[in-house]
Amino acid sequence: MAERRSTYVFSSEGCYDEAKDHLYREMYSDYNNSDCLYFYGQWGSDCWRIDIYSDCSDAPKAADIMREHGGKYYKEESGGCFVTTAVCGTFGKPDDCDELTVFRKFRDTFMSENEEMKGEVARYYDIAPRICEAIEKRGKEYSKNTYSWIWDTFLSKAYDALNNHEFEKAHEIYKDMVLKLEKIYL
Repeated sequence: MAERRSTYVFSSEGCYDEAKDHLYREMYSDYNNSDCLYFYGQWGSDCWRIDIYSDCSDAPKAADIMREHGGKYYKEESGGCFVTTAVCGTFGKPDDCDELTVFRKFRDTFMSENEEMKGEVARYYDIAPRICEAIEKRGKEYSKNTYSWIWDTFLSKAYDALNNHEFEKAHEIYKDMVLKLEKIYL
């Protein structure tokens, strides 16, 4: 696989399928080459993912196609897209650290069992990148302090609740965090 990639996530399978079809029509030579495009399919409870690798013949064109069909850029390498990933990245934790694994399992099991919570996840995928972008625009030191505050105020408590199988409590803490961050940064 190519070293650099851009990941796009879609909140509906229909948008994901439309993006794949469009890529097929416009970029046929890259379509079946896993060194260029990788179709991950369902990713989590209510999200679909496509990766564009640096070996793609026209990565900017592929990115435009992703955005045209509602794809949201997921800045995985820097941890700057989703709040929990950004927070863990600030502490130098890898993508497969226990904290992220626990939160992802919570999203993919407990939250995926409830239609209202599935809607919350889809909405989170829309606003979380903008929240992180707003935090990161204020500089490295500000970001570090803010992500530490988020951990101390919200995520550490939600993580403890999850480890104690208090799923409703963890959900309420996480939901409160997102609402407060949205109010501050958007």
